[in-house]
Amino acid sequence: MPYNHRTVGLNSAGAYQVSGAPFLTGANVPQSSATIDGAKVSFPTVTKSVTIINKNNSVDLVVHFASRVNPNVMTAKRYITLAGLDSSMTFNVKCREVWISSATTGTATGSFEMLAELTPISQPFDLSGSIDVAGA
Repeated sequence: MPYNHRTVGLNSAGAYQVSGAPFLTGANVPQSSATIDGAKVSFPTVTKSVTIINKNNSVDLVVHFASRVNPNVMTAKRYITLAGLDSSMTFNVKCREVWISSATTGTATGSFEMLAELTPISQPFDLSGSIDVAGA
């Protein structure tokens, strides 16, 4: 009789009920239009939650789940702004990547710190709703 080993998947409730594995990072985010997407953070597995903290008082940051190259991200306001030093937000979302960029262009450099809780789920997860939602 064959043994069918089950693995966790996107709808495995237990993977989200337990504490996630920690993932810590941070980066500087230039205001240059040449770096419009700022910093893209890719996670090794699907997240349970992501907390982002703005570490600069003079540069507002925007958090988005798709590249700003797609015009819907900014024109349809598919982002969250973190304005001012130590402003933060925790996103209880499952995702595999997130972008943090400057809200405006200029010459200053912003920065952020991030803590993510990772699940053991390694399959791809598409956040297409962040790119093109009907009626927006």
